[in-house]
Amino acid sequence: ENPEWRLGILNELYRFITEVTNDCLWEWNFKSKHLFWIDGGHKRVFGYPIENATIPQSFWESMLHPEDKERVLSRLSEIKKEGTSIIWEDEYRFKKANGEYSFVQDRGHIIYDNEGVASRMIGATQDITARKSAEKKLLQERLARQKEITYTVLTAKEKESAIIGRELHDNMNQILGAVKLYIETAKNDEAHREICLVRSCEYIVSVIDGVRKIATNLEMPSMTELPAMNALLDPGADQGGKAI
Repeated sequence: ENPEWRLGILNELYRFITEVTNDCLWEWNFKSKHLFWIDGGHKRVFGYPIENATIPQSFWESMLHPEDKERVLSRLSEIKKEGTSIIWEDEYRFKKANGEYSFVQDRGHIIYDNEGVASRMIGATQDITARKSAEKKLLQERLARQKEITYTVLTAKEKESAIIGRELHDNMNQILGAVKLYIETAKNDEAHREICLVRSCEYIVSVIDGVRKIATNLEMPSMTELPAMNALLDPGADQGGKAI
């Protein structure tokens, strides 16, 4: 087979691959401190008029978001000094040509020289802004759902407290008042003492049953058993707790 023909086919396939992917390919020379941006990926994604050209490492560093720059550079420096990792991967914000920032994921393969020093790295940068926006929206929806659940639970507890208060005041209080009246009558009326004490005991039993009923109603199911909480913990589940 003709080697030149095979090389031409491979180059053509490589060109097609770079056109259909959003990954921005690059090669980083640590010794010269230059990056080679390959086949216009950074031009398509970030708008820089650079294609198959070398840029200074300082330019790339200047495009890092100020809040991410120190973290990204420090981590990369540590990996290079360790000399054991062959993969560098990180997420950060990268400034586009129009001044806006994109969330990106960088992944590179580190190449070491014969002395074990990191000399080059070949990798790809991927724009993950859409994914980050979706994650942020999902988090906001979860927080809103949690706020709604909290409000519902607190409202239910408030209503429950009001019901218990009315029960204690309107019912239990009157029964205990009647018990007190029967006991006072039994103390002073020997002829009706027995019936007054019997009635008092009956009312006391009624109060005990009422208190037990209130205590039972106060027992709430586990939060994880509530359909609304299941939906919060697992957005992929329906209100019945089954996966959608």
